[in-house]
Amino acid sequence: MLLRLVFIVSFVSCLFLTYLFGSNRLTKEISSWKSLSPPPLTLVSEDLINPFILGHRRLFDDFITLWTIQILLDPNLKSYATDSMMTEFFRKTLSQRPKVESLYLLSCFTMSIDFDRPDACVEIGKWGIEAFPESWRIPMTFPGGTKLLEMIRPSLKNLTPREIDNKNINSNGQ
Repeated sequence: MLLRLVFIVSFVSCLFLTYLFGSNRLTKEISSWKSLSPPPLTLVSEDLINPFILGHRRLFDDFITLWTIQILLDPNLKSYATDSMMTEFFRKTLSQRPKVESLYLLSCFTMSIDFDRPDACVEIGKWGIEAFPESWRIPMTFPGGTKLLEMIRPSLKNLTPREIDNKNINSNGQ
């Protein structure tokens, strides 16, 4: 009886793996990030997510952040994403109000600098303020900081993120 059960489970597993690797499904799954799909579980209500993640909300927030950063740092992002696609991506991704303040700032700067849409920062800022009502950095990033952006935009246009980071380190004297 046990041998029969092992055989059935093995057979079903082989069928599943054959289907998965033998079809276009795997190729579509691997390249689905190019369609700016939001992180898994971000479209599920918070009431359903909490039991699933076993109360590890900070871990889930870090996962959302890593997923988003991986997409935002893609050097080819502007070749396949439009500003409306990015706005929708942020709507879905930030709907969970992850508790990582820099995620909201990075999202705003991406929309402002890379996609030339500083007006999108208003919505991103609202989500950030909901997640961090005590934050002073998020409200400073738009619409109040548009003059600051206009001042720094020419110097940031041609720099890579690594060069920007090196500039910050050198200016701090470290």
